[in-house]
Amino acid sequence: GESFNNQLLAVPGMTPERWQVEREVDPDLSDLGRMQATHLSRILSREIADPELIEALPIGMLAVSPQRRALQTIAQTAQRLGLRPQIWTDCFEVGGLYHSQGTTNGDHGITRSELQMRFPNFDIPDDVTEDGWYHLQRRESQVEVLARVQGTVARLRQLARQPDRPEGALVLLSHHDQLNLL
Repeated sequence: GESFNNQLLAVPGMTPERWQVEREVDPDLSDLGRMQATHLSRILSREIADPELIEALPIGMLAVSPQRRALQTIAQTAQRLGLRPQIWTDCFEVGGLYHSQGTTNGDHGITRSELQMRFPNFDIPDDVTEDGWYHLQRRESQVEVLARVQGTVARLRQLARQPDRPEGALVLLSHHDQLNLL
């Protein structure tokens, strides 16, 4: 769903340089993003009929990026479907969490206790700590991005081979550039 950073891009006269300085590292959904999340949940729960989804498998598993806007986007869908989303810490935005100068400034994403409080029905992996989930001190390099995406591909292949995997389709809510690399 749309975040503050998406809204910021639409500001008249916004330049890429100014956007890099003013953007938030891990923004929440905007009002439009919250409406988009509600609409997505209504479609995926089949509350709203979509002819393209009639032949789709039922949803058996939800996986989500650890970034705030992704967590907020999938929360309503999880509630409507009665599923516990798995947080996949290898499915975040290309580049990771960074400020305009390329460092994290100590911001390592949402912490374990905040996740437990705000998203109590999500499965939180062990690599999410009280320091957060993003373990680099800087912007992720292209080599690191590609290695991370290869790890996600391996995870998806392993899941597909598991005989006891959840019945139905996997919905992976991640980010545009990361999904393009899959």
